Amino acid sequence: MTETETDRRVLHVTVGDGLELLRNERDTVTSALGGDRPDEPRHRLNFDSHEQLQAVLNAKNLTLLETIARRAPASIRELARFVDRNVSAVYRDLETLSAYGLVEFEAGTGRARRPIVPYDELDITVPLSDDRDVDRSDVPA
Repeated sequence: MTETETDRRVLHVTVGDGLELLRNERDTVTSALGGDRPDEPRHRLNFDSHEQLQAVLNAKNLTLLETIARRAPASIRELARFVDRNVSAVYRDLETLSAYGLVEFEAGTGRARRPIVPYDELDITVPLSDDRDVDRSDVPA
């Protein structure tokens, strides 16, 4: 059986005004309460700035996420071996990723905790400009 696109667990990552995101979610709920059928549920993570996105989803952390998803390490120690990094540094990065919901932990053997990524894919949208701030007065209609 092949995994269809709708079976994939996708986290939609955005950068921008968190209040605007909340307004959009409120409108979606209001429409649903009015009888409209909402689109499929979307898992979302919003960062307030490009800097925050880069701090959390840096190259080392993306490598951790990919390694967890592909190799399913049995423990944090095994993950550290897979990525050839210090266990305590990997632990700190996993705690950050966990705080953002990007990593979860299951009980492993003994006291070990097994890191898991609850998503199959990250869909990252980074706006390059805010349409509200763009001066379009000299653009022909």
